[in-house]
Amino acid sequence: MIRERLSLLSAPAIEPVGEAEALAHLRISNEDELALLHGHLRAARLMVESWTGRALISQTWRWMLDAWPGQAGSEWWDGVRQGAISAGRARFIEMPKAPLISVSSVTLFNDADQAVVWAAENYFADTASIPGRLVLRNAASAPAPQRAANGLQIDFVCGHGAGPGDVPAPLRQALLMLTAHYFENREVMRDADGGASVLPMGVQALLAPYRIMRL
Repeated sequence: MIRERLSLLSAPAIEPVGEAEALAHLRISNEDELALLHGHLRAARLMVESWTGRALISQTWRWMLDAWPGQAGSEWWDGVRQGAISAGRARFIEMPKAPLISVSSVTLFNDADQAVVWAAENYFADTASIPGRLVLRNAASAPAPQRAANGLQIDFVCGHGAGPGDVPAPLRQALLMLTAHYFENREVMRDADGGASVLPMGVQALLAPYRIMRL
């Protein structure tokens, strides 16, 4: 199985919902609550991103993998065919966060931990698909890192855009509703069966069309 690790390189410069908009939605006038509100706004955004598999405002991530999908010793399944895809058929990598804006670099490591940047002309970023993909050019061969673990490093930018207006309105409305939910319920909420309530039903209804399920 291919192991992977994600790390955030550059966080969003702003939140999809601003302070003034959140204050108006929650009908808060006491400035003593601002610090708490900012924490809830960030927590709501992280929850929405985690639940949907999407990045809202543009952000940069680093993705480490042991190998290119389909190489010897790795298992890769596209959810359609039976069995692992061979190296000759693994012509793309589906990116872990959507929507994909760009692939900044692809780096390979050898057994001495030396890094070699793979030339950008060997691949292109499929930003039309959701989730996006890093796709090999026809003349390129899948890179083979020499390091046994974390030998393939992909830096990429994802998100709906640089500003709040780039984020779809239902996602922003869900953020406002979830922020209000966190503000009014500051303890763990339970559902009717006694389990922890992750998201209110109204928030889930807004987010459902945008949720990306990975196989």
